[in-house]
Amino acid sequence: MDETREQFRAALKVLKSRNRVSFESLAQYAGCTGRHVQAAVSDKEDKGVGSAVASRLSSFFGLSYSEMLAFGARILSGEEPDTNGFVDHADYHEDEFVPVGFTLIPLFQSKLSNGHDSFDESGEILSTLAFRSEFVRKLGDPEQMAMFTVLGESMEPFLYHGDVVLVDLQQNEPEMIVDGKAYAYRDGQTVKVRRLSTQGRDIISSSEKTSHYPPHVVDLEVFQLIGKVIWVCHNVT
Repeated sequence: MDETREQFRAALKVLKSRNRVSFESLAQYAGCTGRHVQAAVSDKEDKGVGSAVASRLSSFFGLSYSEMLAFGARILSGEEPDTNGFVDHADYHEDEFVPVGFTLIPLFQSKLSNGHDSFDESGEILSTLAFRSEFVRKLGDPEQMAMFTVLGESMEPFLYHGDVVLVDLQQNEPEMIVDGKAYAYRDGQTVKVRRLSTQGRDIISSSEKTSHYPPHVVDLEVFQLIGKVIWVCHNVT
């Protein structure tokens, strides 16, 4: 078991016990199954949960993922863990957080970075948005989805400034690119939303306003595919 997974497991086990919360309650909040949470806590299984689910489980206790790991590290070092200031869910009820039939997807903190229609991805969750479980599962695995806010105007009218996009994090390999579809990807220190296509080994990035933002070949040295845009939310004016 790697160190990060062990730290997360230790923290989750202690917080679950102290808050007297069930596997099913945690699973419903995180948008996964009870068996996933059980596997994440069990010492007998060398299984973890995906990064999106781990972040949601951390936020249940009022922690960021990095804070959850730091808490776990203190437990493993033999320190008496201090949970003062943590969110107390001792009286947690599922219907106070997630209505039956809904799944929560994390909306990550985002801010304008260099370039247009771009955002910096951080590990901090700004909030969570509830989707009907039946609907979101038709789009893919909710445990491997995340939401981000788009800033800028180069993708209008497909995406507008302030739109929220749902990204399938599983579609993160270049060979998965479907020509002309929109993807979130890291370009050096910037994360962008663009339509991508492939030509041989090259990946072409295109905006909607090609006269102002012409298509270009991405630099594969600083390119990292994050996922495919599978749903968009914007205001109608």
